[in-house]
Amino acid sequence: MGFKWKKSNNRKYLMDLPDIVHKRIKFLREYIENKNLGHEGYTPVFMDETWIFSKGSFRNSWQDDTKHTESIKPNEGHRYIIVHAGTNDGFIGGASLIFKSGKKTGDYHDNMNRGNFENWFKTQLVPNLPEKSLIIMDNASYHSGLLEKIPTKSWTKQRMIEWLGEKNIGYPEKAMKDQIWSIVSANCPKEKKYYLDEYVKPLGHKILRLPPYHCQFNAIEMVWSQCKRKYDQYIANFKGSPQEVLATWERVIGEISRDNWEKYVNHTDKVIQEAWGAVQVCDASDIPPLVITTDADDDLTDDEYFDFDSDDTDEGD
Repeated sequence: MGFKWKKSNNRKYLMDLPDIVHKRIKFLREYIENKNLGHEGYTPVFMDETWIFSKGSFRNSWQDDTKHTESIKPNEGHRYIIVHAGTNDGFIGGASLIFKSGKKTGDYHDNMNRGNFENWFKTQLVPNLPEKSLIIMDNASYHSGLLEKIPTKSWTKQRMIEWLGEKNIGYPEKAMKDQIWSIVSANCPKEKKYYLDEYVKPLGHKILRLPPYHCQFNAIEMVWSQCKRKYDQYIANFKGSPQEVLATWERVIGEISRDNWEKYVNHTDKVIQEAWGAVQVCDASDIPPLVITTDADDDLTDDEYFDFDSDDTDEGD
């Protein structure tokens, strides 16, 4: 079948990508700084999207440990997309959104777009937020629509010229694209401005985006897990009609208590505190990425790769 029994080499996966490290440190610093303000700080609000199926999710099945027993997947019914948010005190009243998916892809993110999300954000979430809220959400593309598109080198010459015209910035009449780009890049905003960030500022709120692949920093993920277990248990008694799905989900939401939320938020806070402590012990932002690639037949030991006692070590590095 093409398989070979040989030594595994996982060394080159030990380091985070530099941009992920930077975003993690930025998130942790802002979260901790806000927490240290105590009552004068912003109230963390955890928001996210998830999904359920009209007939529930089948978590268990009869198996005999062969691949044949799971060749046919049970029909779980229609997918429903859910958006909600909560704080240490529980779900935010009036912020629940659930709708039937219109696509059959395997990724529920395909069923949400910037327009739908921003409409929910402005009409259901923001009006019901506590004063001075710190809205914590992931970096999905529809969460991060820009206030203004920032030019890139891949833009056409004509598009760059139109951008300069909108900014009332002059350029030589017969300039070539590289000259136009030089002028554009010199006048580009240095930082991205997100539409929703600017929208909530006058209202006294802030947005804090999670670093990629760090769902453990979002307390609502644990809430979703409890909700889905309850939903799958209850919907098993029904046929999964739209009315039954909505009624069952509302029942589930109502059964998630303030104590549940407080427990999950406290756990998430502990995870963040520990991550911040680890960052301070080992300042990863100052360590260049290390990728070790070895030949397939290289049998050197770890001690031969990392000879920390070598006299050739540069004391200044």
